[in-house]
Amino acid sequence: ISNADLYLQNNSAGNLNVLNGEGFLGIRYNLPEGDIHLLQSDGLMSGTGGMLFEANNKVWKIYNSFSHFSFAEEGTRRAYVEAGTGDWTQPSDRSVKEDLLPIGKVLEKVLELKPLSYRYIGLGSKNRNNRTNNRSLGFIAQDVAKNFPEIVRFSEDGQMALAYKDFGVISIRAIQEQQRIIDKQQELIEDLEARVQSLEKALANIN
Repeated sequence: ISNADLYLQNNSAGNLNVLNGEGFLGIRYNLPEGDIHLLQSDGLMSGTGGMLFEANNKVWKIYNSFSHFSFAEEGTRRAYVEAGTGDWTQPSDRSVKEDLLPIGKVLEKVLELKPLSYRYIGLGSKNRNNRTNNRSLGFIAQDVAKNFPEIVRFSEDGQMALAYKDFGVISIRAIQEQQRIIDKQQELIEDLEARVQSLEKALANIN
């Protein structure tokens, strides 16, 4: 069997599984080109195509949605890798959002953030001698939570995490605030320049 193809077929459903001599597994595909080659039954979010992962009655699904590589939770697509660019993309259409609220002032809070360079302790270990060599840039979640609790997340074991994508929104808001300050300062400068010019003309006429 190790040097031959092994076929398992259900004729009534038309499903075909192949384990070929190279150890490649084909699901609904008789010429697998990799370790596991899955030919989806469909590419619909609500369909049966793709792979399902279930635990504690929660189901995640990953699937080829015809154009993109998608990730769905309980029948709702949460994100996808865009075809052609590889960009990690999250749905942002107005139709999928509710309870819309404007973001308040953030500039002073941003100034309190403490960007850090650090190394991660080795995965699955709290031994500080077992750490990765590459340094990373970021923040400590506990510090960020003081001013931006909206972007703090919690893992299953209670560890804090950050939705780093949200810093882009915070940065834009801070830039907007800063630009308003700059605009007001520019108006003040122009007003003062006009006054100086007026005074210089008055002095010139006196002389």
